Amino acid sequence: MILPALLLMQTLSGLQQPAAGGLAAPEPSQGPGEDFEVYYRGGIRFEAADGSFKAKMGGRIQWDTAYIGNNRAIEAAVGAPLDDGTEFRRTRLYISGSIHDEVEFKAQYDFAGGAAAFKDVYIAFPAFPAGKLTVGQFKEPFSLEELTSSNSITFMERGLPNAFSPSRSTGVMLADDLDGRFTWAAGVFRDSNDQGMQVSDSELSATARVTGLVYSENDGQDLLHLGAAVSRRSPNGDDAQWRERPENHLSPRFVDTGVFASDESTLVGLEAAWVSGPVSVQGEYIQAQNQLVAGGDATFSGYYVEGSLFLSDGDSRRYDAEAGAFKGPEPAGDDAWEAKLRYSSLDLTDGAIAGGELTDVTVGLNWYMNPNTRLMFEVVNADLDGVDSTLIAQLRCQVTW
Repeated sequence: MILPALLLMQTLSGLQQPAAGGLAAPEPSQGPGEDFEVYYRGGIRFEAADGSFKAKMGGRIQWDTAYIGNNRAIEAAVGAPLDDGTEFRRTRLYISGSIHDEVEFKAQYDFAGGAAAFKDVYIAFPAFPAGKLTVGQFKEPFSLEELTSSNSITFMERGLPNAFSPSRSTGVMLADDLDGRFTWAAGVFRDSNDQGMQVSDSELSATARVTGLVYSENDGQDLLHLGAAVSRRSPNGDDAQWRERPENHLSPRFVDTGVFASDESTLVGLEAAWVSGPVSVQGEYIQAQNQLVAGGDATFSGYYVEGSLFLSDGDSRRYDAEAGAFKGPEPAGDDAWEAKLRYSSLDLTDGAIAGGELTDVTVGLNWYMNPNTRLMFEVVNADLDGVDSTLIAQLRCQVTW
C-alpha cells in the first residue's frame, strides 16, 4: 500500500533534479491528469492537476505505559493479576482518496498486535441518491465517543459504556448531513474479523443514528449537540457476552457477563455535548436489552459524564458537522493544555446474570505540543462494586500525521 506512493514521490522528486552534465531534466507533461502535485496538509497528499484523482497518506503511533495498584481482592474477583505494563496501543497506516469526485476510498491497517489488522477499509459513493453510500468495513453509526477518532477523544480510553458500542463491522450504510446542522445514518452489518471477513448463518444487524446541532455560534466554539442511536443485533450462534476493562487497556476485564444464550440484543444510546469556548461537557447513556433463549430479558446499562477545560488562551474543542462528532483541537498558540474529569459507570448484572458493576472516576491533563503531537496523563480510581477499588496511573505519547 505505501510502497507505490513512495515510488511516486521519488519519481516526482527526480524530475526536478539536474540531469548529468548540468542539463535540467525535462519538465513533466502538463496534459490533463498526467502530472501530480505532492504536498503536506494533515498528511502526505497527492493531487492530479485536473483534480480527477486525490489521495492522502497518514498514520498514528500511540504508546502507553501504566502503573496499576495491586489489590488481592480484585485479582481474586476477576481471576487475573493487576500488573504494570507498557504497549503500543495503536500503530496505524492508511491511504484514502477520491476518484473523479464520484468514488471515495480508504484502506487503514493497524500493526499494534504484530500483524496487519483491518480497520477502516471501504469504498464510498458520495453522490448516491439520498445520501452517501459506503460499503466495506467501518464504524457503525452508534455513540458520539465511538465515532470520535482515538486521535481526538479527550481521554486515553473511551468511557465504560463503550462496552456496548458495535464499533467496526462489515456492511452497507447510507448517510447524509443537512445544512451542517443535522446528520442521519443507517446501515446493515455483519460482525467481521480482523480481515473484514465473516462466514456464518447469523442474521444481519441494523444500526441507525441521528444528531442535531441545536445551536452553533462563534465559528463553532459555542455549541450544543444532541443525538440518539439504536442497533438491533443477532449474535453468532446465540452466544452473547458483555465485558469491559476499567478504562485502561493493560488491565484485565473487571466486569464480565460470561457467555449467555440470547436470540437478539437491542442497543439504545443517547448522547449530548455542550461547548462554550474553553469549557466542554459531554455525556452518554447506553442500554443493552437482551432477549434470552430461555425466555425473558436481561437488561444492562452504562453512562458517563465528562468535562474538560482548556487552560491555554483561545483553544476549544472542534466539531465535525458532517460526522456529528468531534475532531482534535488546533492550538491557537505554540501549544495547548487541557484539564479533564470523568465519572462513568457500567452495570452488567440482571437476574441470574451477575457480570458485576464498575464505577470509574478519572482525572487528568492533556498537553498538545502541536496539532500532531499529544501527551496524556491520567489517574483512574476503579471501584468494583462489592469488592474493592484500585488506582491506575497511565501515560500516553501520541503522534499523528
